[in-house]
Amino acid sequence: MDSGGSKTLCWIAAADGTLLAQQAGIGTANIHDEEIVRGILKPILQAALDEASLHSEQLCAVNACLGGLNESTLQKALQSFLPAARVQVIRESSGEAIFAGAPFWGFDIALMAGTGVVAVGINLEKGLKRACGGWGYLMHDLGGGFAIGQHALQTIAECIDFQQPATSILPALAKIRPFELPLKNCQFLDKAPSDMSYEERFTLKNAIKSVIPQLDRRTIASLFPMVCDCARQKDAASIKILEHAADILVKVTNALASDLQLKAPKITPIGGIFKAGEVVALPYQMALKKVLPDAELVFNDFTQIYGSVLLALQLAGLSLSATQVAKLRRS
Repeated sequence: MDSGGSKTLCWIAAADGTLLAQQAGIGTANIHDEEIVRGILKPILQAALDEASLHSEQLCAVNACLGGLNESTLQKALQSFLPAARVQVIRESSGEAIFAGAPFWGFDIALMAGTGVVAVGINLEKGLKRACGGWGYLMHDLGGGFAIGQHALQTIAECIDFQQPATSILPALAKIRPFELPLKNCQFLDKAPSDMSYEERFTLKNAIKSVIPQLDRRTIASLFPMVCDCARQKDAASIKILEHAADILVKVTNALASDLQLKAPKITPIGGIFKAGEVVALPYQMALKKVLPDAELVFNDFTQIYGSVLLALQLAGLSLSATQVAKLRRS
């Protein structure tokens, strides 16, 4: 399993690496109520077991990579569903899933940018394993989906208060829940804030502020695709937000490369942020070239869930082989 702030992935594999099931649901990161976590996991696990035509008693080992601080809650929830299995929950930022996969996928550093950001790497020659980032959104998750969504909201606030030039983020926000209903009556969104009257800006401000009680980490992170869409339409404010995120991601990458003593690291970017394509990847590549000119970006199929499967196989007492990994990737 791989569970973060936005989603949970659940795969079941046979001992030879054959993939038997792939299911997904919402994330469990930082949810400390065991009953809620069980409620999230139950339909995902059951769907995976049904797909694999298995009973829960037939699972012998479960590894869960978690992008949050609620390891014990997730451990108890999984153990309650799978009492006969060996269950292991590890923090995403520990890097164990990355260390397991790096030799088979051929990279040194995995930059994981989803709701939050953490980079993990290995220098096999010198026996170094290091990580950078992974502070969590309350301290420093800049460069991730939450920070980008929050930056978009801050941009809107400044746009309204400081009467800055128009940005397509504002009308785009009016089409997204939970902002859609409160902004429905603001018929002046086609205007730039600099062209609005004070009364219009005040009405708009209060409409947006009314949504604040509904905002959580996942909801704010879900604004990331909106920012990308606006950037693709050449919205200057959105492009600036994504360039800022790229600069932060490069700082994380560069710091980790330094700790690993790698001047020409092979870097694989993974996570939802990079799935947005060139709108994020291009500014990241350009900024990376300035500080690590010899670095190589390795785009492949590796994700955290692959590493989690490898750890589950190890937990079951199996040795990892290139044949297993090849079968896992093919299936």
